Amino acid sequence: MNRVSNIKPGNYVGYFWKSDAKDPQIVKGAFTEDLNPSKNPFIVEAQLYDHDTMLSYSIKYVDGEYMILEHQVLSTDFNRLDVEIKDFYAHRIDGHKKLQFLQYWKENENGDSLCEDMQVLRPAEFVFVGFND
Repeated sequence: MNRVSNIKPGNYVGYFWKSDAKDPQIVKGAFTEDLNPSKNPFIVEAQLYDHDTMLSYSIKYVDGEYMILEHQVLSTDFNRLDVEIKDFYAHRIDGHKKLQFLQYWKENENGDSLCEDMQVLRPAEFVFVGFND
């Protein structure tokens, strides 16, 4: 994942949750929200995915600024042994959609002292890839 300062134009699916809203709003198409950190209401969090470019964005508002993480998903990521597909019910989104993420695992290079210094897999990136309806 790379930290970026803006979101590329695209055809997104996902959601965003504003600071003054009770529930998140669904995104289907262009993401047109202003990411100015001094603007109120601000976006507390957002998860966006563009199926065409396979770009995923995670947005969080932390200490008065936006942390925007971009991840380029590869088509092979959905079939790799070190990547799990995880689905979670979204209880505050209309229709109780399932959020789908990819959980990436990375091998610990130095070994794990609790496992006789063998290399072990540890959780790495957690990447939003849309809804699984």
